[in-house]
Amino acid sequence: SINGRAPEEEPMTQTSPNSYIATLPAVRAFSQIDYWVAADDTAGRETTHPHDAPAGVVTAIAGFNIVEDDFETTNGWTVMNEDLISGAWEIGVPLGWSSRGEPPRDFDGSGKAFVTENLVGDHDVDGGPTRLVSPIFDLSEFSSVLMSYARWFKNDDRDIDRMTIQISDNGGITW
Repeated sequence: SINGRAPEEEPMTQTSPNSYIATLPAVRAFSQIDYWVAADDTAGRETTHPHDAPAGVVTAIAGFNIVEDDFETTNGWTVMNEDLISGAWEIGVPLGWSSRGEPPRDFDGSGKAFVTENLVGDHDVDGGPTRLVSPIFDLSEFSSVLMSYARWFKNDDRDIDRMTIQISDNGGITW
């Protein structure tokens, strides 16, 4: 739906293996577009994104390119560890059960997230930093960029543990 109007169905055209495109009706810049994608497999079973569509939707603002990553796979993200004893970043289904207070599920409901040492027991980051580094996103064609993400961090003993988020505009030379 666009700006709260009734949903419209638009067909998708295959552009290459596993890649499809749909042409949406023209809208004013900065209009809110709520959408979901539905596709049938060769056995006729429907799959949607997001998984709970049409109740759940992806929201976009017209005039912007959207990059979305639900962390079901690494998609070019890398993990760098320095003198780490435990707690490396990994993709997994959040356990959400220990005394550390982990969330019971991932943020977007797709199932997986990047988590630190997702094991039964009270495991946390010890001995050195673990870094989760994104692939490089070329944003040079844009005059402004809006980025959002979800995170969870708990420091239950108020020690020097921290979570630092950094952005580089030169491929990681400086942050």
